[in-house]
Amino acid sequence: MARILVTGVKEPAGGVENIVMAYVRHFSPSAITADFAVFGERLSFEDEIKARGGKVYYLPDRKTAPAKYKAALNNIFSENRYDAVWCSFSGLTNIDFLKKAKQTGVGLRIAHAHTSGYFWGNKIMKYVVPVLHNINRILLPLYANRLWTCSEKAAVFMFGKKHSGKAEIVKNAIDAPVFRKNDADRQSVREEFGIAPYALVVGHVGRMCTAKNQFFLLDIFKSILTEKPDAKLLFIGDGELHDQLIEYTHTCGLEKSVIYTGTRNDIPRLLQAFDVFALPSVSEGLPVVLIEAQAADIPCVTSTPAVTKEVDVTETVDFVQLDKPAEFWAREIIKAAGQKQTGGIEKLKNSGYDINTEAKKLEKIFLENAR
Repeated sequence: MARILVTGVKEPAGGVENIVMAYVRHFSPSAITADFAVFGERLSFEDEIKARGGKVYYLPDRKTAPAKYKAALNNIFSENRYDAVWCSFSGLTNIDFLKKAKQTGVGLRIAHAHTSGYFWGNKIMKYVVPVLHNINRILLPLYANRLWTCSEKAAVFMFGKKHSGKAEIVKNAIDAPVFRKNDADRQSVREEFGIAPYALVVGHVGRMCTAKNQFFLLDIFKSILTEKPDAKLLFIGDGELHDQLIEYTHTCGLEKSVIYTGTRNDIPRLLQAFDVFALPSVSEGLPVVLIEAQAADIPCVTSTPAVTKEVDVTETVDFVQLDKPAEFWAREIIKAAGQKQTGGIEKLKNSGYDINTEAKKLEKIFLENAR
C-alpha cells in the first residue's frame, strides 16, 4: 500500500484535473490511497476521493494569508506519512510542496508538466509569473527526483532543455471505449439543446482562459455562420473568462447560435453531437480533449505551433497556423466537418492511450517507492 499526495488541481475542473483523476480512478484502492491538496473551497471530485479512502485539504491563499498557508502546509505533512508527492504543474510559480516533501523525507517527489506556456490576463502577473517560473525551474532539480511530462514540448518549457531529456512521457490516457460513436446519444444531446438533426455543430471543450484563445474561436464561428447560418457552437466548460466571453458573444450577435453548457460530467455523451472539434489554443501541453475527440472519431482542427503534433495519434488532426485569419480557420473547420473517420479507439489503444494499461504503470511506480 502506498499513500500519495496529489497537488496542482483546481476548480473548475479542466484537462489537468481530468487527467489526474482518470489515473486515480484506475488505481486499485487496496494499493494506492491518494490525498489531494487544493487551493480553494470546493473540489468537485471530493466525494469520490473520500470514497477511495483519501483526504482533501483546502489551503488558504498564500499571498493574502501566508502564515495560515504555511501552517496548513506543515499540518498536511505532520498528519501523514507520504510515500510520494505528485505535483502537476502548468507553471512553476509554487514548488513549496516539493520542498516540504524533501524536508520531511518523502522518497518519491514528482514534478509533472502539463503545458508548454503560460498566459495571464493580469498585467502585473504577466511579468511576475515568468520570473517566478524561471527561478523555480533552476531550483526544481534540488527537490524533484522524478520528472513526468505529457509531451516533449511541455518538458522543455517546464524543466528547461538541460533537464527535459530526463522527463518521462506519461500519456494523457483515457478510457477510450466510453467515447465510441453512439447515435442515440447524438440525437438526445441535440434534442436537449434544441439543435436540428442536420445542423453543423462545432464543438469546443475547455476551461475559459486566455490559453484556449476562445475570443478568437467566437470570431471563427462568426465567419462559419456566413456559410452555414444554421450552425451551432457547443461550448463546454467554465472558468475565469466566463463573463467576458458571454459579453463578447452578445457583442458579436452570436447569442442565438452559441450554446454554453458550463461544466459537465457527461463529456463522452456530449461529444456525440459534434461534427467537428475546434481548439485554436495559444498554449497547450498535450490536450486530452483532442485525444477524447479522436476516440469518438470526430474531425479535429487545432492550432500550430501551440499544440504539439504528438497529439495527432490517429493521423487525422488538422493543424492550422495561429496567425491565419478567422475566415481561413472557418473554411478549414467546415471542410474538416465533412470528413468521415473510423477506428480511433483502436489506434489510441495501440499508441499507449488506454488508461487501464497506463494506470497500472504508474501504480507500479508508486508501490515500488512505498515504505
